[in-house]
Amino acid sequence: MDNEPLNSIDTYVYLGVMVNSRLRWNQLIDQISAAANCMLGFLRCTLYRCPQHLKEKTYKAIVRPKLEYCSSIWDPYQQKYIAKLEATERRAARFVKNIPFRRSKPPVSVSAMVPDLGWELLQTRRLHNILTMMYKITNGLVEVPQEYHPAPRLQNTTRGHTVQFQRFQPVVDTFKYAFLPRTIPAWNALPQLVAEADSLDTFNQHLSRHQ
Repeated sequence: MDNEPLNSIDTYVYLGVMVNSRLRWNQLIDQISAAANCMLGFLRCTLYRCPQHLKEKTYKAIVRPKLEYCSSIWDPYQQKYIAKLEATERRAARFVKNIPFRRSKPPVSVSAMVPDLGWELLQTRRLHNILTMMYKITNGLVEVPQEYHPAPRLQNTTRGHTVQFQRFQPVVDTFKYAFLPRTIPAWNALPQLVAEADSLDTFNQHLSRHQ
């Protein structure tokens, strides 16, 4: 470029998201998990005497956004990475409910703490975010060029809603689990009341009830 050689690199951080040359998100997820756990450890040391409601607000304000930033792009499909992120939320549940991290007596079910607090799984929240992004794209609420919009489903159907899109038939996992190929089946399966909502707020309300 301008007679200057460009060096090849394996990773690049763009708007806070680490992209690697193979379009895999393992490094990013490792980085996200480490940053969230580090912050959670700081809060545990700082707020250990605080009431539960304050700990919960702090987790939702400071830690959980680290686990969800741009998740519609890097949402993992491999169970080991899904579990890695969920483990951080379980640690947060221990922190909020003031359950010691060493073995407690009697034993406490960490997995039961998350629903007991009324929290959704992070995987469920990511699906909600992905479907919300699809709604924004199809309703012109975000600046996505028209050529990148999903193609409407051609065949008529008597089932489901009227805003369905053609599904892809990808072979390579890199594309198979990209945003559109992965989101379209979930979008097409939405109830009519959700997919055809007349506003983003209404869409989110109906989607929360559906999930």
